[in-house]
Amino acid sequence: MKKTELFALLHKKNIIDDFIWFTWSEWKERENHKICKLPKFFNWFPDLKTGVIHFYWEGGTEDVPIIEFYSDEEDQPNLEMLWHQDYYDRPLSGVAKYNGNCVWFQIANDSDILEKNDCDTFNLHELSNECLENLINMHECFCKYVGNHTNHHPDLYKKFTNSNSKRMNKFYKTKFPKIDPKKGKIIGQFPWFQFKYWFRPVEMFE
Repeated sequence: MKKTELFALLHKKNIIDDFIWFTWSEWKERENHKICKLPKFFNWFPDLKTGVIHFYWEGGTEDVPIIEFYSDEEDQPNLEMLWHQDYYDRPLSGVAKYNGNCVWFQIANDSDILEKNDCDTFNLHELSNECLENLINMHECFCKYVGNHTNHHPDLYKKFTNSNSKRMNKFYKTKFPKIDPKKGKIIGQFPWFQFKYWFRPVEMFE
């Protein structure tokens, strides 16, 4: 996660709890302190004046420099969110761009991965030209008749407004080819916070 994104989200504690916990546990391991599970009554809050995040748990406190929680842009993978397709409290699947190519991202349901990372991790699947073309056609139709609120790039996102139901039905009654992007070869795996534009502008600043 980039510095600007982290600072914009620090006040939205419920959104980045798992990211803070994941990064803190990684930092502890680098300091040779293995963390097996979340401490009881674990809590945290940022102190932007001193540049640290204060951690509290039953039996202990700790201050960690905020710099430990973000990466310079050049250190980030070349990965950005384009739009989501499935969503439940956060994106579950959709189209992203990885190293200049469009890929399908899908939340991993491997219990070992989830237990290890303690945060949402996503597989990146290769897309055939035919599959990508179908996904783009479907998304463009959705944007035209329903809205642009599933886009994540700031230049393409528009907040959803109650659309005319007859207009929306033009999308929902359209029969698109059946495709399964998950069948593509897995070419990468990343935690959610390594996606550029993971948060849509409405989630960042409203």
